[in-house]
Amino acid sequence: MVINGKSKIAGVGISLPPQIVTSQSLMEEIHADTRFGLPINWVDTRIGVEERRVAAVGTMPSDLATDAAINALADAGINPEHISMIIYCGIEKDFMEPGTAHILQKNLGSRGVCMDVCNAC
Repeated sequence: MVINGKSKIAGVGISLPPQIVTSQSLMEEIHADTRFGLPINWVDTRIGVEERRVAAVGTMPSDLATDAAINALADAGINPEHISMIIYCGIEKDFMEPGTAHILQKNLGSRGVCMDVCNAC
């Protein structure tokens, strides 16, 4: 949203897959206590990651981004036609080309400029 030539974040949204995998369950699966001598809660206590979400097979990054964007638009109280720019930033993308932002743009019915910002490790 642009107000008097200034940009601002007008709303935020999130989309999390329903499946939760805990760090402890992963540590149990690899038998971390007997194989590596690590306590089952090692990841929780040392790294602070207690759980992660896993998307269902066939779920594309753009599916999650679209849901999050719809939530952000609702939070902001604006419609997709009011979006002036879509920036998709993620490690995973639907395809090498076109960019995932273009798919998000189509899914939302927006005409805003769009681009991907990719993580390149």
